[in-house]
Amino acid sequence: NDPDLQSPSELVRLEAQWRRDFPMSEADVSASDTVMGLRGEDHAVWIIATDDKTPEAAAMLTAYMENDSYREAFKSGLETAYRQVENWPQAVQDLDQITEMAVKIVQQVEARLYSAPQAASGQATPSRNKVIEGELIEHGPAPYQHKDDKQMSYFVTLKPEGGKPRTVWGVGLEDAMKDSNLKQGDQVRLEDLGTRPVVVQVIEEDGTVTDKTVNRREWSAQPVAPER
Repeated sequence: NDPDLQSPSELVRLEAQWRRDFPMSEADVSASDTVMGLRGEDHAVWIIATDDKTPEAAAMLTAYMENDSYREAFKSGLETAYRQVENWPQAVQDLDQITEMAVKIVQQVEARLYSAPQAASGQATPSRNKVIEGELIEHGPAPYQHKDDKQMSYFVTLKPEGGKPRTVWGVGLEDAMKDSNLKQGDQVRLEDLGTRPVVVQVIEEDGTVTDKTVNRREWSAQPVAPER
């Protein structure tokens, strides 16, 4: 019997049930970017549904956040939740409180993962900033995660040197790519600049248009100069 099924953390119990019912071993799950991404999506939904801030939940999230596919899917899941409530300030505040622990864990893990190479090059490393470098494979508008039932978003796929292609999602990527004039095959440095308040026009049910302030993740895309 899995002791996690009796955990004080609802999130840990849900994950234990998922593991019990899933037809793959944990080793195979961990080795699959796709399945780790699905796990990250589920955990983002569950953390919001359960508002679980137990130490057990924090420990489990911290362990899984080391996996890039899980972490990207988890962050995208939170961003999707924010997009759904972005026109209701009270709901955004509630979501801020619910996700506070998880967001801190993401930031701590990313600060640790991304500080090593940047520290070596003498650059400052803000804890939120995340940099991905690689060859530009493709980019463009598409339904989120290329699933037809999801909202339209924007994606950029880069292939880091010696690594597997990575796809990043976010509506803010479109502006970054437009401003950069990058083309397929270019070496690109993509940097997550964090969220900024922006004013968007929202069409109300009665047809009137109002301005609303929402948080949108901003990105910068720059060509990488080849090393001499």
